[in-house]
Amino acid sequence: MGWREVKQDAIGFIAYAIYPVIIIYSYFVVVGIFCLEDKRFENAYIIMTFIIYHFLALYTGIFYMRLLSNDEVSTLSLFPHMRRSESENIIDDINPFFIQEISKKRLRDIQTCNICKTYKPPRAHHCKKCKKCFLKMDHHCYLVDSCIAFHNYKFFYLFLVFNSIFMLYVILTLVFPIFMDDYTSSTTNYIIIVLLFSIGWIITMFFLVLHTKLISFNETTIEYETLEEYLAKEPFNPGVFQEGPLV
Repeated sequence: MGWREVKQDAIGFIAYAIYPVIIIYSYFVVVGIFCLEDKRFENAYIIMTFIIYHFLALYTGIFYMRLLSNDEVSTLSLFPHMRRSESENIIDDINPFFIQEISKKRLRDIQTCNICKTYKPPRAHHCKKCKKCFLKMDHHCYLVDSCIAFHNYKFFYLFLVFNSIFMLYVILTLVFPIFMDDYTSSTTNYIIIVLLFSIGWIITMFFLVLHTKLISFNETTIEYETLEEYLAKEPFNPGVFQEGPLV
């Protein structure tokens, strides 16, 4: 393994670990310090804060956990009976002048991934990181070190929705004690969480707006980027759209 691979794995691990660490720290600050230590459940507002925080954290965590697994959802698992056989590889040795005509008549509806060697439906794409093809692949998410595709895109979008609400609620809950209460050791923790969650909320809202737009246009991130590159007359991957090349 080269230095480049080690560097990529290290960055991927940090991206994978940073979100759970921040959420655990927020639980310590909001529940442990704000609700229990500082306010001691002194009124109904603190009790409601305690309940709402757990509700939002629970649903955000559920959708986050649903993104962690890609088992049995790649094309290798979905189409094991349609793997490209050795006999079909004979086409690679045929005179190039005949390949196009043969492909039109015989292989129009049966496209295969050159790496997975199995059936590749339209809008399926190969992930270099996961080393698998996924149906309607959108992108590889380093936050969960998993591919976002047809099988979990709904959970990814719901995660963005709940995470944006969750982070905004925590920010609004802690920002008032920072300015209204006397400065204590707890205030430092409040400031750190507000800063971290503000950055996270901005990033989450960016992706939420982007994917809301993509859903409205029935596009994936890969297709969107390819179209943008094509319109900007930049080099792009012509194999993204299996229905035919962009002209």
